[in-house]
Amino acid sequence: MGWDLAMQEDGDEAQLSRAYSYDALGSFVAMPLGQLVYGPIGDRFGYAPVIAVSGVAYVAVALTVLLSRSVRTLPRAPRAQPVGSLDPRGVP
Repeated sequence: MGWDLAMQEDGDEAQLSRAYSYDALGSFVAMPLGQLVYGPIGDRFGYAPVIAVSGVAYVAVALTVLLSRSVRTLPRAPRAQPVGSLDPRGVP
């Protein structure tokens, strides 16, 4: 959800479709590859250790992303008021 919000607010409109396409391609390639690889790895090393190592790696990657200042301080775009909305005083 945060990724989609950042893409829509900060992405170049002309390149947004291409960026989403690459994002989807990476996701759709990674899932089947992971399913193909995890079976043999689980058979070799045991499923519980493989899942535990995967969980630790996932948390490490997520925390590593937060080391980037540009990720931590990504500003939100100013919120535009919809046409016909009320201002904070209740006046149209």
